[in-house]
Amino acid sequence: MASRRVTFVVHDKKLVIIIPEETVTAEQMRHAARNFQYVMDEDCSILYDAEARTFRLTQMAASHDARFTVVGHARVVQDTKAALPPSQCLSRPPASPHIPRPPNAWIIYRSQKSKEIRKELPHATAGYISTVVSRMWKLEPRETRLWYNAKAIEAHRLHKEMYPGYKYNANKKTK
Repeated sequence: MASRRVTFVVHDKKLVIIIPEETVTAEQMRHAARNFQYVMDEDCSILYDAEARTFRLTQMAASHDARFTVVGHARVVQDTKAALPPSQCLSRPPASPHIPRPPNAWIIYRSQKSKEIRKELPHATAGYISTVVSRMWKLEPRETRLWYNAKAIEAHRLHKEMYPGYKYNANKKTK
């Protein structure tokens, strides 16, 4: 079998990096997603293509294509005091050992829909977007909700593979 290589593609005016699954570990994939997010200065999605056995890094995904499964996200941090110059972004170590919770159906839906709304209304507040997306979610047909539930189950399964010892621990503030 010939070795497969990392491929860079522009699709729908978005950069997509396609990485064969056999060439990357889960930790390397997370690190690559953080670097991609820093360079693009935009939220990033990690998608898995089971048919081609590849991972894809792209700006926040809003695809309903059943071929791709959302594995994770890298989010832009709006902390200007902690920001590094672009030349240092690729070598920047992870900010903290914090492991994100796996996304549920609502989070995946909200993430995709909020990007769509932000494109149409770039100055909309997060509160306004949440209200609009919440109303949209309540009006979605059962099939759509089940589709997002399936995506959440798959994201949870992949989260378990990426973080095998993960247990949710709410940081309760003690007085």
